[in-house]
Parts: sequence; C-alpha cells; structure tokens
Amino acid sequence: MAGELREAQDDLDAAALAKLGRERRVLTRRLAEMAADVAGSRGERITPATLDAVQSSISAAFFDTAAAGAVASGRLIRALEPSGTAEDVRDSVAGDIPDVDSMAEQPPDELQQRRERREADRRVVASERELAVAEKKLAARAKALRALQAKVEELSETESELEAELARVRDEAAHVERDIAPATAEHAAAVEQVDAARSAAADARAAREAL
Repeated sequence: MAGELREAQDDLDAAALAKLGRERRVLTRRLAEMAADVAGSRGERITPATLDAVQSSISAAFFDTAAAGAVASGRLIRALEPSGTAEDVRDSVAGDIPDVDSMAEQPPDELQQRRERREADRRVVASERELAVAEKKLAARAKALRALQAKVEELSETESELEAELARVRDEAAHVERDIAPATAEHAAAVEQVDAARSAAADARAAREAL
C-alpha cells in the first residue's frame, strides 16, 4: 500500500489517492490497535498519546521508504512524523540501520513493476476501448453494405422483369406491324366493294324511277 500511495502521488491520481487514503487510515488504526494489544499483553501501559505516536509513525512509514525501514527495525526511540526528513528518521532510531539511506534513495523494484503494470493495464484498456469503437463502426458499415447489396439484388430483379416485359411488348409490336399490311389491303378492298355497291344501288334506283 505504501508503494501504491507513492505511485498515486507521483501520478497525481486523485481517485487512487482518495481510495488509498481511506484504506490507509483504516489499516493504520488497526495496526496501532494491534501493537497496543501486544504491548498491553506484556504489561506495558498504553496511553492515548502513545497510541497517537504509534499511528503517526505508521503513517510516516506509508509515505517514506526510510521511515518504513525505521519502523520495521523496531528501534524507534521517538515517534515519526509523516512530514519528517531523512535526518529526522535517522535521529529517531537507536543505533545504525545501514539500509535506511539506501531505502530512501532507491525505490524498490516492486514499485516500478507496479507502475509498469498499471501503465500496461491503461494501454490495454485504451486499446480495448478503441477496438470496441472500431468494431461498432465495422458492424454499422457491414449493415449498410448488406442493405446496399439487397437493394442491388432487388433492382437487378426489377431490371430482369422489365427487360422481359420489354421483349414481350416488342414481339407483340412486331406481330402487329406484320398484320398491318394485310389489314390495310383488306380495308382497301372493302372500300372498293362499298363504292361498287353504292354505285349499283344508285343505278338501280335511277332505273326504277325511269319506269
């Protein structure tokens, strides 16, 4: 959690800082209470001020690797403050702790690994989001393509039907054109017959009147 807190601070991740801050306060209080229980079971007198000092030291350990090393050493002679310096940490420890300075100067590989893993997770989330958007666009374009293909098939069928109807009409027109010449001749003959009949009728009427 200490590494995650430092990482969130470095990244200015407000949401992560808020979440980890709540978890840190709960864990700090729980650890202080556990320490008080252990000390009480050994006959030590734990005052509220002592409990506050323990919580302050644990809080400092969350924010500083050197403070974490000092707390882990079990050699604290006074409480640590979260805002304390490396010199404050050294002055708060009885004896020498060789790894305090090195811990302050060199962040653990685990922290770097977590940072790299989180960055990798972010890239995965971003790429998956882009993939989802691309797939949505692809689905929309595929749907539009299917609609166009269906329209093309429909128009092709209509074209075939119209071509068939046009062929039928042309064939019928050809038959009509072939029938025009005989019909015209028959009409002319009928006209001649009518004219002849009219002439004969007129002659007959004239002959009757002459009697």
